[in-house]
Amino acid sequence: MPYILISIAVWLVSSFFGRERMGKSMLFLMCLWGGYEAFLGLMQLTGNAVSGHVGYAMTGDFSNPGPYGGFLSLGLSAGAAYLLISREMLFRGRLADKIYDAAVVVSVFLEAVVLPATMSRAGWLAAAVAVLICVLSEVRFREWVSGHRFKTGMLSMLLVLCLAGVFFLKKESALGRLHIWRIECMAFVDNLPFGSGPGTVLGEYGRAQEVFFRETDRSETAVRVAGCPEYAFNEYLGAGIEYGLPGLIVSLSVPVAAIWLFLRRRNPLGYSMVAMSVFAFFSYPMSLLQFKVWLAVLLGSGFSLGCRLPELWRRCMALLAGMTLAAAGGYLLYMDIRSEKGTGKLWSEARYWSAAGLYEDSVESLSPLYDDLKDNYRYLYDLGYALYRTGRYADSNNILQEGARMSSDPMFHNIIGRNYEEQGEYAAAEEEYMISHYMVPSRLYPLVLLMDMYVRIGRTDDAAAVGERIASMPVNGRNMTMLRLRQETLERLDSLRNVVPYE
Repeated sequence: MPYILISIAVWLVSSFFGRERMGKSMLFLMCLWGGYEAFLGLMQLTGNAVSGHVGYAMTGDFSNPGPYGGFLSLGLSAGAAYLLISREMLFRGRLADKIYDAAVVVSVFLEAVVLPATMSRAGWLAAAVAVLICVLSEVRFREWVSGHRFKTGMLSMLLVLCLAGVFFLKKESALGRLHIWRIECMAFVDNLPFGSGPGTVLGEYGRAQEVFFRETDRSETAVRVAGCPEYAFNEYLGAGIEYGLPGLIVSLSVPVAAIWLFLRRRNPLGYSMVAMSVFAFFSYPMSLLQFKVWLAVLLGSGFSLGCRLPELWRRCMALLAGMTLAAAGGYLLYMDIRSEKGTGKLWSEARYWSAAGLYEDSVESLSPLYDDLKDNYRYLYDLGYALYRTGRYADSNNILQEGARMSSDPMFHNIIGRNYEEQGEYAAAEEEYMISHYMVPSRLYPLVLLMDMYVRIGRTDDAAAVGERIASMPVNGRNMTMLRLRQETLERLDSLRNVVPYE
């Protein structure tokens, strides 16, 4: 709701100032915002500011450099497009215009310097596509190509090499992203025509990946890159999974319509919209506050009226209404953030009880937060696990099954299986362990749990067979947990071999 109010507010205010002046104001805002983020990244890189992630030197106001690079691409695209469109009029006219142009130049320079250092390939691609479209739109490209065939060929080869370099820069990550899209396409088809419902995209992803690996043997590469993503990494497929074909059509048509309106008016903000639309193919911008706010601004500006309203009183009413809605949207956004922080603090305090092994206290602290956090699968896992450790197995499974519908993490099924096992429902436990195994087949833990259960109930031959399966699985030499689990399995397998005859 806050973002809808902000978008409508921008739409109304543009009818007071006019679309052109409003567009310049929004562009200036984007340049200030992007320039600030780029400067903050430089400060983090030099050690004068704290990064948002211990594993990365530079993240801006984000938690990791991936979305940070994507956000920088928005300002870079809009600013570069403005400089190209206005190239013949730069630093001319009034002093205010010169200051405006200088601010855009500085912002573009900072973002162009910082963006490559983020190592965000999606951000690079988003900016490159937006700038390329701007060049094709604003420069007489066909005439230049016809007169420079050799240079065109060399540039085309360079482009292909750059794309190949981007792919091989993080090959495993790129293969993993392609695998995610493959599974999401399966989940989308499975949930046609109207989707699985809000908040279920990751749960449907996990279910589709389980089916994918269960139905037949897959390549070693597919097994290696399969994981349990925390985001859809493709906003369009995510919308399609949750809301079906209508959701996919809307998620594609709305940005396309906004881009068409922007580019038709030669508005540089259109290239920021292009960058965001490209970035949304590879990442999760709609899960982050900064992207959602800027998308609301872009949509409000893109669908704004063609000119100012003719009557002054109408313009003033539109301005007043727009400012009121903007204030209301900002207030609601502030209250949401404040409530989230307050609840998050209580949640963090409750997790300390679990870390100390005081699970009864953890359940008492976590349970009152259910109404506020029932859509957060991490919270549901914490509560479900604490209930499991206190022996409330049925209640634990109810909570964990809610979380499993919203998450692709196989750990939900591991604990559900242990709950069933504690209740003596061994067939159900076995099925949960196998679901967990097929969801991420490179993990040893589900099979270790299954092997332990077989040993406890006296099915030593089945336990040995599972142990042999674990022993044959490849293990990451840098993962100490996997190495420990494999070593423990091999030791247990040796003892089982003295009991189970092998040919």
